[in-house]
Amino acid sequence: MKKNKMNVLIVGGAFSVNKGAVAMSKVVFSGLRDRYKNAHFIFATPFPKLDRKYCDRNNITIIERKSQPLKSFYEAFLALFVFILGKIGLKVNVASITKDQILATIQNASVVVDISGDIISDDYGKRTSIGALLSIAICKMLGKKYIIFPQSIGPFSGISAVFARVILSKVDLIMAREKITYKILENLGVKNCKLVPDLAFLLESKIPMEVEKITKPGNKRIVGVNLNYLIDKRDKESKNAYFEKKVELISYIKKHYHPILFFIPHVINPLSGEDDIRLIKEIKKLHLKDVFYFDQRDYSVEEIKGIIGKCDIFIGSRMHSNISSISQNVPTLAIGYSHKYFGIMELMGMRKYVIDYRHFKVQDAINKFNSLWKNQLKIREGLQKKNKKIKQLAVKSFDYFGKVVNCSF
Repeated sequence: MKKNKMNVLIVGGAFSVNKGAVAMSKVVFSGLRDRYKNAHFIFATPFPKLDRKYCDRNNITIIERKSQPLKSFYEAFLALFVFILGKIGLKVNVASITKDQILATIQNASVVVDISGDIISDDYGKRTSIGALLSIAICKMLGKKYIIFPQSIGPFSGISAVFARVILSKVDLIMAREKITYKILENLGVKNCKLVPDLAFLLESKIPMEVEKITKPGNKRIVGVNLNYLIDKRDKESKNAYFEKKVELISYIKKHYHPILFFIPHVINPLSGEDDIRLIKEIKKLHLKDVFYFDQRDYSVEEIKGIIGKCDIFIGSRMHSNISSISQNVPTLAIGYSHKYFGIMELMGMRKYVIDYRHFKVQDAINKFNSLWKNQLKIREGLQKKNKKIKQLAVKSFDYFGKVVNCSF
């Protein structure tokens, strides 16, 4: 008996700009493609021009979908209209009532896979969180199975908490990538949830040739640093001096340990220039010695992970840069802005090495770095033991997907 074709719509990801989004997108796509041979993939992206090359090469249909919370209300209204007509026995082809490409694509999909990362949260404002929740509601009103692959969700308060409780309970499966998210969902009364590590743990690494050639004179160690433009932008509004404090920490490390420094961007946006390379340009003004700046070309996400894997210690402000390091057993100091940093580092026994940038004290960061340096071998051994189990659990996400779609395709 010939199986039906399964149209898998993937939303919330990207194959460019944000290396964390690219890591999740590549692992999810390859994992599903390798297991479900009858699937056709449609990829909704905010960067269609940048993502087209990868999608064309892999036979993925591409559609544009930018984050537009107000448009979500319009789409929700149309979806509700179609839903009500369906309840009274009238089937409506969305394409016949609107030119909205995303709604027609949803209606033709067999299942929707969400890899947003952490957008379903008030951390980016209520308009963003409610817009993300409405996008889920649209898919459910159009009768689609909806699976949220491992990500961080919440917190919510007020009206967004009401939306979250109702809408997330309708999702077919939610995979929380850390325990804090799992607890938030549990407190909302959402029961359709499993604890599954971030799929970026499964990403392969590739060391660029120019990095392979880098030698460490004497016993010098390599310390990798990732600076987060988003945190810096937020910080300038709250005046917490994130960049200045990070420079002070780097200066201490250079003075006391004399390492080679790698400055590694994790978000590179050639369309807007609002990315981590801006901060690397500021660091260059310090004229530090024994430093490598990886801003000369747009390295692939596998290459970025390979570069991070060469480090003896890593200091990261992008969560997926930290996943690249801890998944390769690199002792890591995480400086972040949301519970995802604490939750993911906790899975690896590294919670004490997390700093909330809003409470960034240089001496605290120095103490944590000193501890990482002193206990490098012990930390690496602990991460190695954790990683084997974490990666086994991450792979289960594809089996969970199969159970939701009932393997009927």
